[in-house]
Amino acid sequence: PFVVEHSRHVARYAALTAAELGLPPQRVELVRQAGLMHDIGKLAVPEAILFKPDFLTPEEYDIVKDHSMIGADLLGDFRTLRAVSTFVRHHHERYDGHGYPQQLTGEQIPLEARILALSDAVEAMASDRPYRQGLSVPEILSEIARHAGTQFDPTVVNAFTRVVQKYGPSTIVNSARSLKVHPEDAPLPITDDLSLMAAFEMERQGLNGRPAAA
Repeated sequence: PFVVEHSRHVARYAALTAAELGLPPQRVELVRQAGLMHDIGKLAVPEAILFKPDFLTPEEYDIVKDHSMIGADLLGDFRTLRAVSTFVRHHHERYDGHGYPQQLTGEQIPLEARILALSDAVEAMASDRPYRQGLSVPEILSEIARHAGTQFDPTVVNAFTRVVQKYGPSTIVNSARSLKVHPEDAPLPITDDLSLMAAFEMERQGLNGRPAAA
C-alpha cells in the first residue's frame, strides 16, 4: 500500500508541477503516467532490501539504483508507454550531473524527468520512514530551494513552490494519508488510476488486437 500511495502522490505532484510550467495537457498526462510507473522497476529488487527498516549498505544501494533502468526497459516494450519509459529511466538524474544512470546534466535531462525527480524527492521527504519522521511543508520547501541548481532544476523548484502557494500546504502529505486538493481549484482532473493500469495490462496480453510489443 505504501508503494501505491507513494506513486500516486508522485504522479499528482508531477502533474500539478507540469501544468504550472505550462506544458500542454498531453505532456501533463504523460508526466502523470510516468509518476505512476516510475518505481515499477523495484519489482526486481528483493523485498528484504526494498523494505529494510534501516539505511542501505553501498552494495544494497547499487541494487536499488538499477530499478530506473529495469523499469524503463520494461515500459519500453509497450508502444503506448515508450515516451513514459524515457522519463522513468532518468528520474534519478541530478541537475548537476551527479545522478544516475547516465550522469546527465541540466537540460540534457528530459524536462519530464526533472519534474519527476523533484516530485519523488518531495514525496520521500514528506513521508515517515522507520528511521525518521516526515518533514514539514516549510522544511520541504526550504530543502528543495537549497538544492535548486544542484540536485534539482531551479525552474521546476520554483513551479512546485508556486503550486504549494496556490493550493496550500495540504498539497503535500504523508503517504499514509490521502492528497487533499480541492477539485474546484485543481488545474486538471483527479482521475482513477485504474484505467491506465488496465490499458497497460491489455496491451501486455495483446487484447487490443495488436502484438503486445512491436
